[in-house]
Amino acid sequence: MNNWVTYRAVRAMLHHLSMPKSLWAEAFSTATYIHNRTPTKALDGRTRYEMFYDVKPDVANLRKFGAPCTIVGPSEKWKKPRRLWVGLQGSAGRM
Repeated sequence: MNNWVTYRAVRAMLHHLSMPKSLWAEAFSTATYIHNRTPTKALDGRTRYEMFYDVKPDVANLRKFGAPCTIVGPSEKWKKPRRLWVGLQGSAGRM
């Protein structure tokens, strides 16, 4: 993915969801993650991940960037009621 394509994808993600620029790194990481797991004609329908690791990527852990999510745990610790899914970190993700 060239830098301009990544930059535009990140700006679109943040703008569409009215998210602050402070989430730039999470949006960039997510855009790159998805791009590396997207089939491309240049690789005969294979993904960059597949070319590097020689196995098809597992995309079961993908979630929509900015999707509403629920926090499991003591609710008195969380002051803001609105939580959004903003990135991937292992299988847990980030809010």
